[in-house]
Parts: sequence; structure tokens; C-alpha cells
Amino acid sequence: TFKRFAWGVAGGCVTGIQNFLKDGLTILKAKEGLPWYSFLFLALSIAASFGGLLLLTACMKRYDATYSSAMFVGSYVVIVSIMSATHYNTFQNLAAVINYILYPFGLLILIVGVWILVIQTNELVYYRNTTINSGEESTDEGSNLKRDL
Repeated sequence: TFKRFAWGVAGGCVTGIQNFLKDGLTILKAKEGLPWYSFLFLALSIAASFGGLLLLTACMKRYDATYSSAMFVGSYVVIVSIMSATHYNTFQNLAAVINYILYPFGLLILIVGVWILVIQTNELVYYRNTTINSGEESTDEGSNLKRDL
């Protein structure tokens, strides 16, 4: 199941690096002209967004779409939150002490929600691969989903 987890998280992590887009646009808006690396930032942001979507598509071809999308969105939000905290000083801009509690609590709720979807997806995959045949359970040996359990 680690392979399945890695496919699910890879797309969100790659797409989460889209801070290059914000940095690239900030550099392009600068009044001093275009530095040589502004096009590098633009190319990296395009590569991150399309690369993440390609990984998500590849994951959905291999595994259940509910699992794939949950892992993509969960990893995307966590990566963007970490990068915004380090790159944009998110925690320094929080106004009240309650925000220091609510921000991580919101991330925790997201992670728990993704975990619930993943657990339910595992149960559904097992249910789909198991057939009741005259009182005995038998599994479909040719299923692609069975190898991930």
C-alpha cells in the first residue's frame, strides 16, 4: 500500500510547489524590468501545475478515484500550508492567539477527513473484489485493485 500512497501524494506535492507562480508574477510586476530568472520561475510554475495533474491522472488510472483525489487534495493543502508558513511568514500575520489554534486544527481536520476517505476506500475495494459464491467467499484473482490491499 506504500506504492498506492506514494502515487496519491505525489501529484499534490508537485502541484503544491506552485509558489513559483506567485514569485514569478511578483518579479514580473517589479518596476526594475525583467530579471533573467523570471522566465525560469514561470516555466517551473507551469511544470509544477501540469506535472501534478499528470501524476494525479496516472494515479486515477491505477487506483480508485476517491482515494486518488483525497490524497491529492490533502497533500496539496498540507504542502501549500507548509510552504506559505516558511516562505510568506503566515504565522507572523495571524492577528489573534485563537488563530494559532484554529489554523493547525483546520489542517488536522483535513488530514482526518482524508484518512477517513482512505479507510473507506480500502473497505470498498475489498468489498468489490470479494464475491459471495454459495456461502463461501472467493476473490477475483484478476483484479488490479486486489494487489494494493
